[in-house]
Amino acid sequence: MYIRRTLSKAGKGRKKYYTYRLVESVREGDKVRQRTLLSLGSDFSLPRERWSELTTRIEEVLRGEASLFETDPLIENLAQSYSARILQKRAGESKREEEEYAPVALDGIEIQRSRSVGGEKVLLETLEALGLSAFLKEKGVGSRHRQALLGLLVAKALVPGSERSMLEWLRERSALGELLDFDYERLSLSSLYRSTDILHSLQKELTDFLYERQCDLLGFEDQITLFDLTNTYFEGAAEGIEKAHRGRSKEKRSDAPLVTLALVLGGSGAIRHFEIFEGNVSEASTFQGMIEALRFSSSPSSSPIIVMDAGIATEANLEWIQERGYHYLVVSRKRKRAFDEESSVLVRRHERGGETIDVEAYRVLNDEGEVELYCRSRAREAKEEAMEARASEKFLEALSRLDEGLSLPRHTKDYEKILTRIGRLQERYAHAAQHYGVEVFADEAKRKATRIVATPKEDANKRLKGVYCLRSDLIDWKEEELWKTYITLTDLEAVFRSLKSELGLRPIYHRKGERVDSHILLTLLAYTLVHTIRTQLAQKSIHDSWETIRERLSSLQRSTLVLPTPDGIVHQRQNAMPESIHRRYLDALGISWKKSIRRSLIPTVKM
Repeated sequence: MYIRRTLSKAGKGRKKYYTYRLVESVREGDKVRQRTLLSLGSDFSLPRERWSELTTRIEEVLRGEASLFETDPLIENLAQSYSARILQKRAGESKREEEEYAPVALDGIEIQRSRSVGGEKVLLETLEALGLSAFLKEKGVGSRHRQALLGLLVAKALVPGSERSMLEWLRERSALGELLDFDYERLSLSSLYRSTDILHSLQKELTDFLYERQCDLLGFEDQITLFDLTNTYFEGAAEGIEKAHRGRSKEKRSDAPLVTLALVLGGSGAIRHFEIFEGNVSEASTFQGMIEALRFSSSPSSSPIIVMDAGIATEANLEWIQERGYHYLVVSRKRKRAFDEESSVLVRRHERGGETIDVEAYRVLNDEGEVELYCRSRAREAKEEAMEARASEKFLEALSRLDEGLSLPRHTKDYEKILTRIGRLQERYAHAAQHYGVEVFADEAKRKATRIVATPKEDANKRLKGVYCLRSDLIDWKEEELWKTYITLTDLEAVFRSLKSELGLRPIYHRKGERVDSHILLTLLAYTLVHTIRTQLAQKSIHDSWETIRERLSSLQRSTLVLPTPDGIVHQRQNAMPESIHRRYLDALGISWKKSIRRSLIPTVKM
């Protein structure tokens, strides 16, 4: 076995370059000819003086022998990789399908090259059902770029990270390449980036296509439209990226530049449209352009119901919605809250930790002809009570420290400065401070403060904790129907959490604007795959998180069994058989599982 270098020419200018092949000499009768075992491509860069070291180690691996000497990690990795490709090629060429028997030396059995295959199989089946590869092919995307993008999407769903880290996973820890019959070890990082650029150019068409496919596949008939925004931050200065601006970070990363993601979902949770804005954009200003991009039908029977939070529900946006014949259900911006227990109805009752949690609501028609639905959640009331108690404790502790400092040296005693500091505390703990009256005593000249006293006020609003108000033009809807529709907005919040925590939306490391857009697009496409899988499982009463699903499926591996026989070494590539935790998902998704045995015999070398 040796490596052969061949001079080749390509292109109109007949540019010269070298290609490399792994070949062996075989005797046929009285002649000797060279047979190509493996093409190493034009990127093979191992120095010539190390070629024999590599080929020797490849032969040892194929014979199942350990190296007599310590092997350089570079040589070992290349030898293992090339040996696996040779065995895969030979297994594919083999026509033997009948059951075979041979004595095996049990103490010589080894298991090599274990790679994950469970999550990859589930995601590929989902990609096939959604028709993504066919869509890309129809749009003229070449086979190599299609396979690169499929691999990147699967990696994004299973091991989210940078493109570099995901490519390393595809090369070293995943059997996805075998499922797709594609060698990710020969895919360069620059080629991967070119593939994401192609994907980015198809963003709008691809989003529309996948939404329609999801609706067909899962039986969605979305009339509800959810709209909300979130942001994610950059690691580093993000210089040269136009959309990177500092703003109010959802993750409290005010020190980092941000970009804003505006997302429109159907009531089913499927992505309908998205756009990426500057990090300091206001929520309300993005709304009209996003909804306009959906091009809803103007038919009254199909008018969408737009659900959004208070930050976006400005009077101008509500007026715009009404002008187009759409319906709306939003959180009211009004500060005054009321609740009439006698007129309220129960809209939800559930158990949590052995405790019964109720949600009550009552509806009224306001002077503008809208429905106002006042809702009181016992769980929300308890949460607000706890938050206010903590804030009150911190507020009173801060006042106490100021008061104690009035009698200590080198502490602020100036009356005006003390008033300023108290004002800052009241601003910082506004919700707690409104329940206390603060009086500052001073000397006759009003120069030095002498005492600070905080007195609880009569709390008229205490019984209204946990109360929020919804407003809508759906005046014929009952309390329960309005409340349940509004609660779908929490699905969007769950999507944002999934994107950021499970699918690696944050942080962003890229330094080019188009790469930032591609990073977000890939994350959203990965979410589409995950949402499709989880919806199918939910239809079979399986509600596991994606983190749980992918962790369990990761234990399904594909490995090579090295079996010493009298005729030589048999390499058998085989999937592990699913256990009950795997079968639970595979059966619910209708995915068949095969051993996928591929055998290759390396004849015994006669000495």
